[in-house]
Amino acid sequence: YLAAVLACGPGAALSHRSAADLLGLRKTDRAPIDVIVPGRTARRHDGIDIHRSTTLIAADTTIVDGIPVTTVARTALDLAAVVRRRAVERALDQAEMLQVFDLNALRDQLDRNPHHPGAPALRAVLDEHIAGTTVTWSDLEELCLEVTRAAGVQPPEVNVYVDPGDGEP
Repeated sequence: YLAAVLACGPGAALSHRSAADLLGLRKTDRAPIDVIVPGRTARRHDGIDIHRSTTLIAADTTIVDGIPVTTVARTALDLAAVVRRRAVERALDQAEMLQVFDLNALRDQLDRNPHHPGAPALRAVLDEHIAGTTVTWSDLEELCLEVTRAAGVQPPEVNVYVDPGDGEP
């Protein structure tokens, strides 16, 4: 990840799927590495998907393990442009679990980037989903959520305590 960022020059940072992976929000095994660069550079590098941004500011990046990377909020916005809605929900659920979910920072990203390709999807997720409420631990749980949503059925509660009614706490 560091080599990819350094290859893209000053101001570059890991972004999108790669940033979500480094931040612990969502794993990826995708071969190209996502890097965001400020401005409209024409650079190209094999194995790197370069994303250009005229709205990226220094506050949108941080350092993790010595690697410049977009913040959780900016990563969520960028991620919403390239993955399905449920993947964004899961990333926000994970952010809540890691105690790095910041609704104000997400709203700030949406305010500053209203025309970003991920803005409509992220806005919809924030309007309709409560981060941390659909944390799943298996593909089967994900399939259950997908099937119930597709069928228009009320989705089940996910990973909640069930009282067996035996009088024990």
